[in-house]
Amino acid sequence: MPATPQALILKASAGSGKTFALAKEFIKLLILDPTEYHQILALTFTNDAKNEMKTRVLGELTKLASGEQTDMLQTILADFAEQKVGLTQDQVVLRSRLALNNLLNDYSRFNVNTLDHFFTQLIRHLARELKLNLGYELDLDNDKALRESIHTLYKTTNPRVKKWLRSFIDSRISEDKGWNIEFNIKTLGKKLFQDSFIDIRDILNKNAEHLEGFVKQLNIQFKSYEASMQKLGQQAMQLLASHKLTISDFRQHTATVFQKLSEGTFDLEASFSATFIKGEWSTKTSDRKDEIETCATSGLNELHSQILELAESEQKQAYIEAKALLPNIYSYGVLSALSDNLWEYRTNNNLLLLSDTAFILHGVISQSDAPFIYEKIGARYKHIMIDEFQDTSTHQWKNILPLVQFSLFNEGSVMLVGDVKQSVYRWRGGDANLLMQQAAADLSEHTPAQKALDTNYRSAKNIVAFNNAFFEAVRHAAPELIEGIDGKSEQLAKAYEDVHQRTQKSFEGYVKVEFFSDEEETGWKEKAFNVTHATIKKAMEDGFHPEDIMVLVRTNKQAGEIAEFLLRNGIHTLTDEALYLEKSPLVQFLVFALRSILAPEDAFVLANLRYFHQLILGQSPSKAVSEKSSSTDVSGISAGLSAYEAIEQLIEQFGLHKKFDPFLQGLQDFCLKQAKKGNSSIASFVEGWQEVNEEENTKPSFITGRRSRRGSCFWSLSLPK
Repeated sequence: MPATPQALILKASAGSGKTFALAKEFIKLLILDPTEYHQILALTFTNDAKNEMKTRVLGELTKLASGEQTDMLQTILADFAEQKVGLTQDQVVLRSRLALNNLLNDYSRFNVNTLDHFFTQLIRHLARELKLNLGYELDLDNDKALRESIHTLYKTTNPRVKKWLRSFIDSRISEDKGWNIEFNIKTLGKKLFQDSFIDIRDILNKNAEHLEGFVKQLNIQFKSYEASMQKLGQQAMQLLASHKLTISDFRQHTATVFQKLSEGTFDLEASFSATFIKGEWSTKTSDRKDEIETCATSGLNELHSQILELAESEQKQAYIEAKALLPNIYSYGVLSALSDNLWEYRTNNNLLLLSDTAFILHGVISQSDAPFIYEKIGARYKHIMIDEFQDTSTHQWKNILPLVQFSLFNEGSVMLVGDVKQSVYRWRGGDANLLMQQAAADLSEHTPAQKALDTNYRSAKNIVAFNNAFFEAVRHAAPELIEGIDGKSEQLAKAYEDVHQRTQKSFEGYVKVEFFSDEEETGWKEKAFNVTHATIKKAMEDGFHPEDIMVLVRTNKQAGEIAEFLLRNGIHTLTDEALYLEKSPLVQFLVFALRSILAPEDAFVLANLRYFHQLILGQSPSKAVSEKSSSTDVSGISAGLSAYEAIEQLIEQFGLHKKFDPFLQGLQDFCLKQAKKGNSSIASFVEGWQEVNEEENTKPSFITGRRSRRGSCFWSLSLPK
């Protein structure tokens, strides 16, 4: 009785019926052998996806068991007929009843789980082989561990680490990367949990101690080049003066370059004019032509040649590299210090972080065979499915690959489902190459079938047509878009080779794309905001309700900006206020003041409190981080007050009522809303605030609308960085 292909890689774009396809394959396996339900393992990435799949399987199976005529039944019968599986409709119904009964009576072995849960189970069963301490605790909260590590960083007495931290903060401020120190360090710290960091962790820790020497070397390269260029510029200006010439005497002011270099401006090389490069110093009709030619032959031409030669030299390349590295070099040291703190936090608390599981498992699994692993976990899986495969990291795939291969060698099956286009976001450390080619190569011995779901059941006709045209254009334009990036052009083209979709919706839909530039007096962002506002107003005039309209942007920061703009223009959004309140220094000051009331000795909190206090006073905050000050003392405010009452007292104490800030009222409104949820105390308010603001800034944010009401009107605003 032939079954489905042993190995199937299914490429499924959004709205293409992926969950239906997964549920169908799961149910087909149940029907083929209702007693093997416990040998099927389905893995996904989120609890929501896990619950959705379980609900879908049980729901469809219940309908099949009752003999109801459904799309699922017809699809399964068609598949069985194509695969020459000799089962009648009555037999399918009967086996569905048996399978449903088995699942419900042995629900704990209905194996649909998240990948993280599966790996934590492996960890527990392999604790001895992993040499884990007795009584270790698995901590699912990476953010908490990172917060504690950052707080330890701020308390450091190590002069070297202090210098790294100060330089890191100064570089972020000078580069206008934002005044939110905590966010900047937290963003950096999240790299500690990524596969890419795990691979270089030992190298990082080993070389961090040599960071100061490396910085000195970079500074030498940097200053040496600038000194050489400045000296040549000064010599040229002295030569001009000795010949009683000025810059205006030269053709098209070509001598301006000499003046700029002599004054210490070194970013001119890219804009050297053709006239300067050729050394064309005067026009034929110039009154000073003879003096200029004498000056040129007396040394100016030689200095000019030296400048051009230096601008093309290896010394210039070293200068460019040093200039790029120096502002960010201390990130390397801060990351190393955070890594040490994180390790200490784990050790002191006998913790194993969720992010550690894939890495530490690899050492054991790579040296063990699948039967040994199955023996340890007390289960054996014949059929394995992995949903959202584009989010699978390289380490995760390496860990599960031995089990996948064992299943295939023992007449089992594997099904990998994903959308390679989504892997470019790398939200969970996914590797696009896995879905595009590596997985197929790893399973090549079993000749995996590769298919694509080509029907979009969710979107309107014009939206599908637009996507087809857009992605096809991207695929063909890939070589030009990313010219010079080794291997990326071919990879991008391959990622978009199966994007063409058909549609089943009769609704036409509407797509409009507008491009904005900064060339005009009004900046592109302001124009984009105005167009968004006008489009929303027009949609509402056409009969759409506010809850049917959604704005999609790239980051939470942009979510705050557009939400604030719409609010100022009379459109209220369902966005959490914290997304735009968080951008206000005054709000940040009050939040850190609340945190200081709870933890008066926390160096991290105090540093931020002083920082934002300086900022709202209009003073330079760079030194405030490490300087003690009585001006931010909040010890007189009781921790037993409600958050709202504490904020009122803080406003009075620091005279904030004298400052007009629209965000202040917003914070108080947010505080009252939190109180209605039971978060009235300072501690619960702070916890609620942190939960809202700890979402990854790289994830999309839905500014307004309800995700459950798809298809009414979707206004998408893309705000690139």
